[in-house]
Amino acid sequence: MKGFLFLIIFLALTAVPIYAQNSRDSLELLLKDEELADTSRVLVLNELGIILLQMDSAKAVTCFNEAKKLSSTIEFGRGQAITIKNYGIVYEYAGNYKKALEYYEAALLLFKKINDSTGLAESYNNFGIIYYLQGIFDKALYYYLEAEKTFQKKNNPAFFSNILNNIGLIYEKQMQYDKALEYLKEALKIREENGLQNKLGSSYSNIGMVYQAKGLNLLALDYHLKAKKNREKYNDLKGLGATFNNIGDLYLQQKNSQLALINFRQSLEIKTKVGDKRGQAFALLGIAESYFQSGNYKECIRYAEQSLFIAEELNLKAHLVEVYTTLASVNEKLHHEKSAIGYLQKAIACKDSIYREKQRESIAELGVRFDLEKLHQEQQMMEVNILNQEKELSKASNIVKLQLVMVILVSIALLITTFLLYKLRKTVKGRDKLNKVKDYLISIISHDYRSPLTSIKSSLGLFAYEDITEEEKKHILSVSTNEIANTLNFLDNMLLWANAQLKGIKANKNAFKLFPVIESNMELLSPQARHKKIKLIVEGDTGTEVYADRDMINTVLRNLISNSIKFSNEDSEIKIHTSVSGRKAIVHIIDQGVGIRQERIPFLFNFDEATPTYGTGNEKGIGLGLSLCKDFIEQNDGEISVTSVFGQGSDFCITIPLNSPDKF
Repeated sequence: MKGFLFLIIFLALTAVPIYAQNSRDSLELLLKDEELADTSRVLVLNELGIILLQMDSAKAVTCFNEAKKLSSTIEFGRGQAITIKNYGIVYEYAGNYKKALEYYEAALLLFKKINDSTGLAESYNNFGIIYYLQGIFDKALYYYLEAEKTFQKKNNPAFFSNILNNIGLIYEKQMQYDKALEYLKEALKIREENGLQNKLGSSYSNIGMVYQAKGLNLLALDYHLKAKKNREKYNDLKGLGATFNNIGDLYLQQKNSQLALINFRQSLEIKTKVGDKRGQAFALLGIAESYFQSGNYKECIRYAEQSLFIAEELNLKAHLVEVYTTLASVNEKLHHEKSAIGYLQKAIACKDSIYREKQRESIAELGVRFDLEKLHQEQQMMEVNILNQEKELSKASNIVKLQLVMVILVSIALLITTFLLYKLRKTVKGRDKLNKVKDYLISIISHDYRSPLTSIKSSLGLFAYEDITEEEKKHILSVSTNEIANTLNFLDNMLLWANAQLKGIKANKNAFKLFPVIESNMELLSPQARHKKIKLIVEGDTGTEVYADRDMINTVLRNLISNSIKFSNEDSEIKIHTSVSGRKAIVHIIDQGVGIRQERIPFLFNFDEATPTYGTGNEKGIGLGLSLCKDFIEQNDGEISVTSVFGQGSDFCITIPLNSPDKF
């Protein structure tokens, strides 16, 4: 499926992982033993309930109800906490994440009360799973890492391998594939060394998905088939359904819609049987995309709408983006432009909602922590209160000015852009195509302007806390500055594009040295690079003189370097290399970022074919900048191209005419 890799997460169980049929039988036999201690009976009921949850949720709840009653009667705190946690798992399976979180929170408090580190780690892991399922991956990673810190490997290798597995999945989502493989292979090693044969299917599946994301399809298929064999052996229906989904996704990428459809249908059958509604949503979308690929658009819409119904019911925001995108694509094929634009707007709004939810979570978390710390620091703060207030007022004044300038700039730009787009509708040839682009731009303006402003406003509001540390202030200012830089870059591109379409901007060519233009953009974009700990490196000739429109070349370089920063991972490098060949200056902007899928490259510089993208720091892009780059470079008799390896990085190359042939 487009941009979506389905990865199975193994839930953290009480003491042991998913059992085979003989384990279920042995547990049921234990419960018939009248001499079984009450505390042991509570634990066995919970373990049996987890096994039954894979097959019959009603029977599982019966076990948990009995465990709850007995643990309350004998005042067995750990048993009560485990049972409450398992109720949360039931709600998680049903897709009621809000209710699941309530039970996980209650279990967490009980585990803290009895100082049970294993239970605490399990609860942190459960929180991570819920946030993962909702697409809030940074929050999920936080809880998984908390689980890893809290839990001791020697106590329960099976559960510890689950934690490592889940951390690996988050790094996969963040496109940090090497780090993902490191954690996933460590989890596999622990499972192999401890004889956890029935867990190997999960490891095989997840490693296969990472190789699939890296474009190593033969390796990916090999691991998926290993997962299928293992899950069939241990009757792991939920996992088997996921494996069929993964194999279908692989065939879909290889343009083999027939084999993809077979596997997605098998996945849907199993997911329906075990009552996994989230899995059903994924399988239904896979079927829809298989039909889309084969040209059966009617069936594509039918299955996509079924997937949409479940995704909306469960509030699967990340999945909703995929469904809306598919429905937009199929409606475009059917020339239903209004419906296509409507679904595209919903996809953008949904992605925007995920982003804003992350911001709210971060700010709420900081607020709670500040309130707690205030109880311990009040006396110390009183001693330096006057001095701190003076400093805060000075900084707050600058912050307010910065925020006000941002609001004014955005408001003016919004008015200008709206006016230009309105004029475009009446003056430019090819009006139908342009109006489609116009509608797309208008639909995203509010999102791309509102989100950063909301983020900045909320972040700067934290300065009202008297006990905020200097480090936290620097972090908030860094984030806000980055938001402003990204928004202003988008603003510049929007205005340049609209003006070019309206007036047909022509190149005003002059001779100038290239290096100072590169250097000024490096200085301009260095705060964004520092925010991600990215090193900017310039190589090559510093004296090259070109003949072109300086402002246009400046815009091109700014966009290309900014894009490299946007799609680069932390602690990486970006190289700007200049050279001369014949009568042209050549500039390469080379990064070590997420790269670009090969099928996207032909459409990369065409804005009317663009789709929204998100950088490694969730920075939003709409493809407008690259369209401008192509236009500006071609107006200056140059060329622009890109080579990229998905998962490893990209190399954007531009050529610019040299000033004088005398130098050749």
